[in-house]
Amino acid sequence: MNATEKRREILKPMLRALLVMLMSATVIAASAQSKTTEKLEDQFEDSRAFFFYNNTLRMINQADDPEFDEIIRDIEKMKLLIIRKNAEGFDLKNIVLDYKSEDFEEIMTSRHKGRNFDIFLREEGGKTRAMLALVNDEDNLFVLDILGSIDPGKVAKFFSVMDEESDISSRIRNFVTNDREEPDDDDGPGPEKGNHD
Repeated sequence: MNATEKRREILKPMLRALLVMLMSATVIAASAQSKTTEKLEDQFEDSRAFFFYNNTLRMINQADDPEFDEIIRDIEKMKLLIIRKNAEGFDLKNIVLDYKSEDFEEIMTSRHKGRNFDIFLREEGGKTRAMLALVNDEDNLFVLDILGSIDPGKVAKFFSVMDEESDISSRIRNFVTNDREEPDDDDGPGPEKGNHD
């Protein structure tokens, strides 16, 4: 075996390891939440972000509603981003275009309790991989960036439970009414909060 062949033999395990690491990074990147949501959080410094995993979503179900448990069953994780619509540079049409450029396809629009709900899906291989709900009222845009999926017809109920019937609802109300004080965290576990306080 000459010197070149010896180097190749030595490099083979390292190249295999590098290939495995690159493939892993691709899978991790594919399962990350939307780049548009990340961009919006950075762009609108006054935004508020909350992160939920399936187990923290179950804690929101304080009424032990089996329908809510069914709704969240296929959610791996979710980011809730709240943006004030009067923020400088806010343009809902451009936000929608940015999401569509990430292969989100609009599947449903509805109105519930004075809010518009626009639902988008991103599919890979015929399976829903990500879901997006843009919920907007006169003053705010609520972005629900979901890794996984929920029944599109149940998004309004899901949002209502988060908005009206849970500990997180007080934090949402505080933000949308400009009262920036956080409620006591001594009430038990809650969602992980983003860095925009």
